[in-house]
Amino acid sequence: MAEASVRRAVGVPGPPPPTLRPALARPAAAFVTIHVDGRLNGCLGTVEAVEPLGRAVDRLARDAALADPRLPPLRADQLTRTDLEVSVLSPGEPLPAGDRDELLAALRPGRDGLVLAAGGRRALFLPDVWQQLP
Repeated sequence: MAEASVRRAVGVPGPPPPTLRPALARPAAAFVTIHVDGRLNGCLGTVEAVEPLGRAVDRLARDAALADPRLPPLRADQLTRTDLEVSVLSPGEPLPAGDRDELLAALRPGRDGLVLAAGGRRALFLPDVWQQLP
């Protein structure tokens, strides 16, 4: 589904969006990440389950390909070198931690994502980001 959305976004014909199976018709939060030649080329998503998962993936794949403000839009000639990843998020839960060490002890690398918020700003780290950290 994400691949077909990206192909259509860059002007390459692809199959129409499929009929949503029940699991894809339920609201869910998701992110779509695009890498070209192993480098990030787009990543957009939502931490709130505001639309059916299938519709969210279709929209987020298109937007990650063309509208990530941090990166140039994906081009059709890059498709053969492109990897897509869809992350479906479970509802967030607060992690009570008194300090940095308690927070790190509570996190499960490769399984937990993390939203950090301070001063009116927030950052999200998806579970696969653990592979990129020292």
